[in-house]
Amino acid sequence: MLRQLYTDQLQKLVDALYMENVDGFCDSLRFSGAVLSVRLDDAMSLGFSCRMQEGLRPYRVQDDDVRLQDERQGTRCRISPREVMPYLVQASWWPEAGRERAVQWWQECFDFLEHLPARLPSARDAATSPLAASECFAMMADRPFHPFAHAKGALARLVTDSPRLHWWALPPGSLLSKQSRQPAELLLSEAEQAALSVRLRHLAPGYVALPLLPTQHRLLLSESNTFGAVDLIFTTATGSPTSSLRTLASARNERMHIKLSTSASTLGAIRSMPPRYLVNGDEACRLLTQILERDSALTSAITLCDEHHWWVAGREQVLVRNPGLLGCQIRFLPPFDQAPSSRLLAMSALSYPHEPVWRRLLDGDADPWQALQDLSRCFINTFLNLWCHGVMPECHGQNVLARYQHRQLHGFVLRDHDTLRICPARLTRLGLPLPDYQIDWTTPNSLVLASMEELLAYFTTLGLQVNLYPIALAALRHSNRTEADFWRWVRTCIEDYAAALQDEELGRILSDSLLNAKAWPFKQVLGPLLTRPGASTGMPSAMGSIRNPLLPLPAPRPPTAEPMHEAS
Repeated sequence: MLRQLYTDQLQKLVDALYMENVDGFCDSLRFSGAVLSVRLDDAMSLGFSCRMQEGLRPYRVQDDDVRLQDERQGTRCRISPREVMPYLVQASWWPEAGRERAVQWWQECFDFLEHLPARLPSARDAATSPLAASECFAMMADRPFHPFAHAKGALARLVTDSPRLHWWALPPGSLLSKQSRQPAELLLSEAEQAALSVRLRHLAPGYVALPLLPTQHRLLLSESNTFGAVDLIFTTATGSPTSSLRTLASARNERMHIKLSTSASTLGAIRSMPPRYLVNGDEACRLLTQILERDSALTSAITLCDEHHWWVAGREQVLVRNPGLLGCQIRFLPPFDQAPSSRLLAMSALSYPHEPVWRRLLDGDADPWQALQDLSRCFINTFLNLWCHGVMPECHGQNVLARYQHRQLHGFVLRDHDTLRICPARLTRLGLPLPDYQIDWTTPNSLVLASMEELLAYFTTLGLQVNLYPIALAALRHSNRTEADFWRWVRTCIEDYAAALQDEELGRILSDSLLNAKAWPFKQVLGPLLTRPGASTGMPSAMGSIRNPLLPLPAPRPPTAEPMHEAS
């Protein structure tokens, strides 16, 4: 099992470097004799066991066998996957600024991977709910095409140590919230609430108890406590971590998730809870609700999580600048039919390549190709329909749940509403209200977009490339279909949707930007991460381009030639 995960890790590394062509990576490649050779300098190279296959990511790593070749010494020796990054960052083409951090993140990935096989039996256990099992598979797959996705830093201990929540009391007027109820009322049993109340009696009236992750508990103990918070010396069980780790599924109610702020960073982003994000989430949810009320097709295909219950330390007047270091949000998944035939699955779970996940989670003999076709058509129709209304949710696999009934796809559940992107011009044209987003205009903003083309780019990158494409790659491993078959099906779905559109301008945009464009937008994450000097509350990224996979492939070339680079 570990060797499979190590191979996946090497694949993500090759994919990211190739697809983003980080600092001219593709110029260092040569493929010959089932070996992908990556030149480090004039004498040194790394060799990966690979095969070539048509597609956006042509190099398919076969195993965790990596060879280091030194032409000066005339040696060729095997190195472990853990050792790859220390050699790779010494390459003449590697970004100089990101070397030390890249090695650290790479080691963190392998430290985390070593703990994942122990979680697999629970995901395979028939007693585990499909939703909980899907979160486990999603944790193992993690973000596609990102070699540092499993670098969890301090959050890794949520999986390895089963830590507890620490309760602190915040003084009156120091919490931002629109809720009259307190977190303890929703999260704790009656006995736990009674025990907590005993602790609160020693404080002045109006204190509110807030649960904190161990990272924030240690922060308050070790640094200046500017919040006036009081340690209640009271802990409770955390529940099970979902694929995002800092969001926990309640042990008492699996449809209730607790999202907690942390000062830990992953993928270059501090995973705190700035209150402007939570306010924006409330605004986005109101807008989505109005859109669903107008569109019966969307009403039947989309359901929203309730994310209105949140509390963040701070004061209203500094909302935009508040980093949200202490905060809690309680999310309620929709109360669907609880019958055994009803299933909610994290979409990112379906990208786990080493199990026929559909069959396992739907308790059946689902054909992976047919399931992929059904999912793709429904996903494309649903999210293009949202796009036509001037909005685009953050539609990658961690934020979208697929809803099944009797093994048939019935739609999607959206969570994490705070990143709903909008095109104000389109909303105004449709008579929809503009959300009152709270934005720090001193930082890069991608929530408010000037054109429908820009909005569509986030469907292309997050919806098609980051969500559906990895699911397809996993499903195709259990099918006799090919990647080309998948992209032909995607094209058919988009063509059918465009043909039914009554708005000619939107049809033209779909044709020009998706169906017939020579290149698609492509969200680069590795290069920006390596060159960013430090972490912030947003994940570093940049918009590049990649060959449009809906168009015919270029004429094939000899297998020993270096393929034309497809992304920039």
